[in-house]
Amino acid sequence: MILERIQAQAPGLSKSERRVADVFLNEPHAAIHLSIAKMAIQAGVSQPTVNRFCRRVGCLGYPDLKLKLAQELSSSQDYRLRDIHEDLTGVAIFERMFESHLALVQDAHRRVREWPIRTLVDWLFMAQRVFVLAGKNEHAAALRLVEAFRHQGIQASLSLPTPREPLGASDIVLALDLTGTSAANTALEPYRVRGARLVAVAPESLPLAANADMTVALVNAPVVHDADYWITQSLLTLFADSLIMAASARSDRSSIGSATSLYLNRA
Repeated sequence: MILERIQAQAPGLSKSERRVADVFLNEPHAAIHLSIAKMAIQAGVSQPTVNRFCRRVGCLGYPDLKLKLAQELSSSQDYRLRDIHEDLTGVAIFERMFESHLALVQDAHRRVREWPIRTLVDWLFMAQRVFVLAGKNEHAAALRLVEAFRHQGIQASLSLPTPREPLGASDIVLALDLTGTSAANTALEPYRVRGARLVAVAPESLPLAANADMTVALVNAPVVHDADYWITQSLLTLFADSLIMAASARSDRSSIGSATSLYLNRA
């Protein structure tokens, strides 16, 4: 990919070429709309320097580099989590956060039909109790689910009952973990969830998923990123809201309209 090539070659570029590289790396979506004259002005270099930079990174010229970059940015398979660091401008951080959120959501959307959502909704409405477990990254989505389940008449909690109240076949434990740091809620205490149906919203590579009765793999692999808390929020919120609305449509006790009012009232 062209952005990875620019990043890899950046240390060996001249000072003026590095300025051009920085524009592409920090603001790639804006860069594809710049003419060579505007690119030169923004980078503070000459137009020949822009063309020389393009050839240094393996392109025929400026139009060729912009074409390759546009193809990369428009391909969902080429989106990836972008590094966030203090040297970036505010606009660059803003764009990279958008790209990282989009990366996870697009990756999940390609596999949405693989998830047993209909069965999960059926299990929820057959359950006597639902326990939603999460770490700090997933807590906001867990709280959102519990509030909505309660609104629909489902007995829901953010924590397991005491050992004196053993779980049974009519109980559901819904455990959220996208980063591999929250699995201790269940994986390290298997006796606490024994007897209940365990649903893991987690990558299949985690022990949590291996021990579950059902897995919804929102991500293929644990999200390991300096900003993983923020980057996972849009995907977790999308999952929670989609499940809430699906459960609402399934229930005779509620409706999509009343589920929507839950958010309107909270706002």
